[in-house]
Amino acid sequence: MIISHFYDCPSCKAKNKVSVDADDRGQLQMKKGEEIDYTCNSCHKKEKIHINKIYAEPSKIIYLSAFVLSVILTILFWNFGFIATVSFALPMLVFLYQQSLARNFNNYRIRK
Repeated sequence: MIISHFYDCPSCKAKNKVSVDADDRGQLQMKKGEEIDYTCNSCHKKEKIHINKIYAEPSKIIYLSAFVLSVILTILFWNFGFIATVSFALPMLVFLYQQSLARNFNNYRIRK
């Protein structure tokens, strides 16, 4: 997935990663319901987490891979004059796309 999903454990306040295959909370609610069972990775306490407690953040791995790809493309196109365009545009476009996906997920709330 392009964005990573997390929730904070109510007991120990640790940040836990969740695998979500939905674009927003509405799709997540239709697939799994309003509350999802998860076990905290830190305190190992089993909790029911409401889907409004799950939040999205841009994935650092995808952003770093776009940066590495832009460096490789810069080396390949060094003689053609596309250096600044490839070096700065590709990671910025990937970052902005991730931010918009995370914002769309985080802004959509489910009524309790």
